[in-house]
Amino acid sequence: MKIDHSEPALIIMNHRTCLDWLFFWNALIRIDPWLLTSQKISLKAIVRHLPGAGWAMASNAYLFLTRRFEKDQAHIEEMIEYYANSKHAYQLLLFPEGTDKDFGATERSRRFALKQGLIHYNYVLHPRTTGFTALLRKMRQVGYIKTIYDVTVAYADTIVQSEFELFSNGSCPKNIHFYVSKIDINNLPEKNDELTAQWLTNCWKAKEEKLAQFYHSDDAQYRTFKIDSNYDKIFSLTAKSIMVYAAVVIFWVFTSIFLIYAFFCYPSQYLLVILTVAIFFGSQFLFGGFEHVAIQAAKYTSDYAHRYEKTKHKHIALSSGFSLSSSSLSSSSLSSSSSSSSSSTSTLLLSEELLKK
Repeated sequence: MKIDHSEPALIIMNHRTCLDWLFFWNALIRIDPWLLTSQKISLKAIVRHLPGAGWAMASNAYLFLTRRFEKDQAHIEEMIEYYANSKHAYQLLLFPEGTDKDFGATERSRRFALKQGLIHYNYVLHPRTTGFTALLRKMRQVGYIKTIYDVTVAYADTIVQSEFELFSNGSCPKNIHFYVSKIDINNLPEKNDELTAQWLTNCWKAKEEKLAQFYHSDDAQYRTFKIDSNYDKIFSLTAKSIMVYAAVVIFWVFTSIFLIYAFFCYPSQYLLVILTVAIFFGSQFLFGGFEHVAIQAAKYTSDYAHRYEKTKHKHIALSSGFSLSSSSLSSSSLSSSSSSSSSSTSTLLLSEELLKK
């Protein structure tokens, strides 16, 4: 199913590894390269502090969560309002499980299922419904959602759990499958968080069944999702996608070479590096992250524009009132002049009559 980059949407996905969001970009560029410019991602708050990558994500206004709802609720609402007020259509990627499915998370999910009397899943973790319902409620409140895209990710061969494994083992999955389902927001329960939470729970139960079918075969080359040829569509690399790939690679190769050259050959670049580090560390210390700086700047700009429009309308109203008063005064003066003229004419006629007599 194609994801529309021109409409605001929520994308929900099972979180098999730490790298799901990164591999998902390879799927997005096949669907529509413009999605790379309109997608936002929800991430663990600690990622914000990573020099370079974390700062770039904060500058791009990604949604950072502590996974403690009492702390995240206000931030979620603030970010959704920021997205909506920007007048841009973003697609927000959310992992309702809250963390990737490593050994520790799987064990915690098993204990949670046992305590709550739920079924233990083998391929997914039980989703956290509180954050999802709050996020969806806010997006509906500000009119910033039309569609939910339910994405199921599966790794046919190698599963690389983290960035550390990617670099330390030198292995990378060769065959990753993303199954995308499009759901109209009107098909979800509204104004009832319990029903919304139950919808998400049922959605994850269906994911477990879908993934069980995917991993049924022991041979990686036969692992695939069931496809309905009359309805489903398989996206492959197009000439346009390849051109975008090439342009991105060329840009970053030359940009990296230039920055490295400038860093070592121009001492003044050290000042720029120090200034950059100071700005990002300062924004984290003073505002809680660079994305909060962007939010405050947007609020200030919006308030300034609102005050300007209000002042402008006030001046127009005052000018209209002054013009109306001036017109009334002119009309009164004209009437007085006309009366005086009529009186003078009458006096002149009377004088002529007397002379004749």
